[in-house]
Amino acid sequence: MSNSSDISASQPGPNGDGLQYPNEAGEHAATDIFADLDALRAKSCLTIKRKTVLVNVAVGRPANNIHFRTNPDPKNCLDATVLIDEKKTVYFVTPEMRSHPKIALRIRNVTLRLTVTWPSNEIYLWPVPLFDEEHGFPVWRSARKAAELAESTWVQMAWDDARRDYTVEVAEGTLAEPQWPDKTMAELLTLGFSGRVIDNEDHPYVRRLRGLAD
Repeated sequence: MSNSSDISASQPGPNGDGLQYPNEAGEHAATDIFADLDALRAKSCLTIKRKTVLVNVAVGRPANNIHFRTNPDPKNCLDATVLIDEKKTVYFVTPEMRSHPKIALRIRNVTLRLTVTWPSNEIYLWPVPLFDEEHGFPVWRSARKAAELAESTWVQMAWDDARRDYTVEVAEGTLAEPQWPDKTMAELLTLGFSGRVIDNEDHPYVRRLRGLAD
């Protein structure tokens, strides 16, 4: 009678008992996959290169705890009109809707600028306010200056309650140049404003401004 300690995982039992026994040579037929770790590591090395696909583009001002760069290419800027709701959601307003009575008083004139952040390397479309001395606020001028400065260096911008203005600073260290997405501005705008293009008065946000229930 065989000792139970002789039972192994080499061969199924001849009596259909579900147990497995050593082969005739007394060796296990199953290969010990962990016996040669160096070979296992070599076989386990990933050879597939993954390419990140950009599926979402944030629209808004960069947070006050990150650094950012703006793309200097004029093709990656667009003067536009937007609406911003109470949750800071930004809506793109088409030229045909700018004169609508529920939009005209709330509209904001901005330059949408392609922006990348550090260290997270997130892609933004930043609505930088347009500024002129007659109608603009000083804070708008500061934002535009920061956006211009960020074309060539990493910038951080934080709100200063005492001054009622932004504090604009540059990174103390030498950071790597930004990695820009391999997409056109039109593609980025399509991603950033998906579902948030106001081109008629029945858009859900305009209906809310009009006091109409969905």
